[in-house]
Amino acid sequence: MTDLGGHGFPKARRLRVRAQYVALKEKGEGFADGPLAASWLPAGALDRPGSRSQIQRTEARVGVTVSSRVGGSVVRNQVKRRLREAIRLELARFPAVELSIVARPSAATASVAMFRAWMGRAAARIAKTLAAKRKEVGQGRAGQPARAGGAAEPGPQADVKKEQT
Repeated sequence: MTDLGGHGFPKARRLRVRAQYVALKEKGEGFADGPLAASWLPAGALDRPGSRSQIQRTEARVGVTVSSRVGGSVVRNQVKRRLREAIRLELARFPAVELSIVARPSAATASVAMFRAWMGRAAARIAKTLAAKRKEVGQGRAGQPARAGGAAEPGPQADVKKEQT
């Protein structure tokens, strides 16, 4: 067996059930950039309540979709192989999320290096969004703690709008 140098893409780190992809598309946040598009949710969001798989996930799980819009079967399989290699090398950079990656038609000509660059940008974007959401949960608008009722005090812009009318 080949030593992967700490890199790998085991089944436990993959999305494998269609229902998971559908839930990510419906409930998740998404973005498109270059040859790939993505939908994601925080880790564990796809697990059924009370299931044995609902544990505190600390690693990303990734699924890959390459449709016939990208090309014929040979091209699709080449894209999937290049994309899985990029995932294998870059998976450790992602925060704990459920991530679905969809190849766009321009992925047919993309190299592993291009996919790796996309992975780096996507990991940073997702981490930034997750950090902002965590901060939002702990604070209201304008950096003030949220009130007990959950609503934050109106910010200074609300006063400006009142004065203008």
